[in-house]
Amino acid sequence: MKKLLFLALWLPIIAFADTYSGDVTWLDNTPQSAQYTPAYNVEWRINGGVSTAVSNLPAHSYNWSFSTTPGDTVEVRVQNKNTQGPSSAWSPWVQALAPIPPTVPSDPSGVSFTVSRTGP
Repeated sequence: MKKLLFLALWLPIIAFADTYSGDVTWLDNTPQSAQYTPAYNVEWRINGGVSTAVSNLPAHSYNWSFSTTPGDTVEVRVQNKNTQGPSSAWSPWVQALAPIPPTVPSDPSGVSFTVSRTGP
């Protein structure tokens, strides 16, 4: 019985997970020189949870797929890196919301309910 209750409570969460695509780009204004060999790092997370890091990207852009529930907060931060030396500081976390598909009905509002006495 407990397993059935657990499944019933988690089924709506599982049923509403969707697949999304994240796409981040940024600028690297570091002057080009023989001492600068660029690489780039990205970190992303959902709802402030554990982050996923991707290191040593060849370009200052990144695209990835992930699953989450519509309306969740997705965050990303980036870092410029010199493979021959130091890295920049991480950018601040940048947030976006996982869009809610148009097939998901909005929450009800403006509900009116009246109880009337009809008998003695």
